[in-house]
Amino acid sequence: MNYSLHQKAGSKFYYVAFRVPIPDPPEKGPKRKLVSRTTGKTTKAEAREAAERIVAAESRAASADMGAARDIAAIVAEAAAKAEKGGLSVAEATRMIARLVEIGGGGKVEVLTLRQWCGRWLASKAEGIAATGGKDRKTGFAENTGKRYAGVVADLLAFLPERADASILLLSAGDVERWRDRLRAEGRSGATVNLFLKVLRTCLGAAVKKGIVLSNVADAVEFLTEADTVRTRFSVEDVVRVLSVAGRDWKGATLISAFGGLSLADAVNLQWKQIDLAAGTLRYTRRKGKKRKSVLEIHLHPELAAWLLAQPAPDDEEAFVLPTLAGKTSGGRSGLSTAFGLLVAEAGVKVEEVEAEGEKGRKRKTLGFHSLRHTFVSGLADAGVAPDLRKALAGHASDAMSERYTHRSSESLRAAVEALPPLPKLESPKGKKGKA
Repeated sequence: MNYSLHQKAGSKFYYVAFRVPIPDPPEKGPKRKLVSRTTGKTTKAEAREAAERIVAAESRAASADMGAARDIAAIVAEAAAKAEKGGLSVAEATRMIARLVEIGGGGKVEVLTLRQWCGRWLASKAEGIAATGGKDRKTGFAENTGKRYAGVVADLLAFLPERADASILLLSAGDVERWRDRLRAEGRSGATVNLFLKVLRTCLGAAVKKGIVLSNVADAVEFLTEADTVRTRFSVEDVVRVLSVAGRDWKGATLISAFGGLSLADAVNLQWKQIDLAAGTLRYTRRKGKKRKSVLEIHLHPELAAWLLAQPAPDDEEAFVLPTLAGKTSGGRSGLSTAFGLLVAEAGVKVEEVEAEGEKGRKRKTLGFHSLRHTFVSGLADAGVAPDLRKALAGHASDAMSERYTHRSSESLRAAVEALPPLPKLESPKGKKGKA
């Protein structure tokens, strides 16, 4: 490449001037532009050596740029030709865009199939993979959660075989909508279908965050209308009937929920250190799934306080209040929920069943352990306890902002719990003996 050396007025350094090619459409022929660079040298001999290096480096860079420009022009021309013939598919366009980004120095673009991304996402949800919680607390994903996610993904891929091994960018809201409608047509309840859709939304939402896709197409698909809940409350007479056949730990669990509003998991895992009999309070952290919620302090109702006082003093404050129930799961045929249902049946409490929404739906019972929580909250309402106090005692998350600015005295909370009436005295069913 030819060049010339010269000095600019007022400068002691020599400059090198030369021409480099610039990208231009082939039909117009090559063009060059004049550039000037300082050699940083003050003698002509040194400047000539520096000029040789500068010109060679600029020439290599210009050639690379020309090569990239030719490649880009070729890809654009190919795309235009395919589009003109109506043959430019999303997959082809995706491949071309990935190549353009790579040529332009943006790095290699990873184009995944739907199956590949779902597999990667499921792997991140496997049991043992830790997620950071509050204050750097580590908690692994539950095994059942991973199985549920895997089942949803498997169903989607089986329903969309033509999409499964194609680019994830080909998945459309229409595809997801057809999948949703097929799930419902097979007899699944609205709640179950919506759960499937929520899992897919989460999966694709993660893909958006990773830059794998630009938008979450599942967000555009509406949820189905779910059937109203069929859970009702236990009457105080029903609570007494259950207590009359319950063993020590189930009796305690029933009282803790009916007079404290604790869920099944919170009740059975209660420890003695969380109870202050002298102050007449119970403190626990309400959880929903694996999500931590606020710490609640419940004032002990006389019925619950009397039962707790009647129990032997524990040697270890870490001991569970209900040791035969603590640590057990609630779901499944041998879970705590089923065991409580058998106890309710033994007590002679009438429980209705509501038919499933579809062929694959499950029958639902109107009374379960969670109904004791309904009994607690409804009892507070019946006793005239104000809504904000009921919300505070139950640990509901709604109206959280107003809760932040509402300050309640300890006495008002104690009075709210004590407003619940005592249990009536009923005869125990004949021939029934309590079970743990």
